[in-house]
Amino acid sequence: MTNGSVWSLLLSGGIGILLGGVVQVVVSRYVAFKEGQSIASAIGGEIKTLFSLFDDAKFEDAIGVNVVWLESRTPLEGGSPRPTHNDVFNFWVNPKPFQVFDSLCDKIGLLGRLSAEIVGFYGQGKALVTQLSMLRDIRERLLAGKAITREALHDQTLLAAQQYRKFREAGDPVVRDLAAYERQWWLATLWPWR
Repeated sequence: MTNGSVWSLLLSGGIGILLGGVVQVVVSRYVAFKEGQSIASAIGGEIKTLFSLFDDAKFEDAIGVNVVWLESRTPLEGGSPRPTHNDVFNFWVNPKPFQVFDSLCDKIGLLGRLSAEIVGFYGQGKALVTQLSMLRDIRERLLAGKAITREALHDQTLLAAQQYRKFREAGDPVVRDLAAYERQWWLATLWPWR
């Protein structure tokens, strides 16, 4: 073997290694992108389903009526000075309503800049579940004979209504951005400096 053929062999081996590395990077980015699209589709589907369930139950209208009713039922107008369990807005929520998000949260980072937006939305949703659970707890305390003021019940119900609005307002842009991510062309994601 001559010196020239050794260098030629080393050069072609080096080029082969570089090309193999490039192909491996392209394939791994494609796989991550396709997984990200699947995650975007699943999360978007869960959010749309949640909104549909709240809409079907006319949640916003119902809690708004309850807030107004609590405001109008003062002792001077024939209302009881202390609320009963019947005065509490009662909306049962699955204790784990965000099952798709919870199962995929370790992979949310695959969605890049959308990750923070998605986590923020689900943070609002979990705060809403907490508010609704607190109302349920108040109802249980009232059933057990413990007292709470009408003002305290009103304030807690109002907080739940406000939290629902934040949840809805955060969700619409997330759904829109997830749909755009699903339609994205994968070659655009190859370049890390984009």
